[in-house]
Amino acid sequence: MSMSVQYYVGFYFKCEKNDEIDPHTIFPNEDFCQIYDEGGSPEINDFNIFIPNTDCPNCFYLQSDRTGLLDGGENFSIPEQVERAGNILNQHYKEVEMRYGIIAYVC
Repeated sequence: MSMSVQYYVGFYFKCEKNDEIDPHTIFPNEDFCQIYDEGGSPEINDFNIFIPNTDCPNCFYLQSDRTGLLDGGENFSIPEQVERAGNILNQHYKEVEMRYGIIAYVC
């Protein structure tokens, strides 16, 4: 079994874990996917992390040929897909935090 490290750059959501919520059923259309933390950073052990899938416009994966950074200029905006995901997560979680940064994960 081979594993690779994936790097995602852009908006993501950090939601406090709740045993009554099944994070697998929140995005049945797979617009977003959940990243798992198996004994990694204590900072996120009690949270669910959601990132857009690779079809998200203006969302970037450093290992793909669609790399780049979101433009910070006057046309800078949150992708519609990210805004929709935030609304969906707000319906399920008590606290939803949208962030911008780099996530590295093994798959």
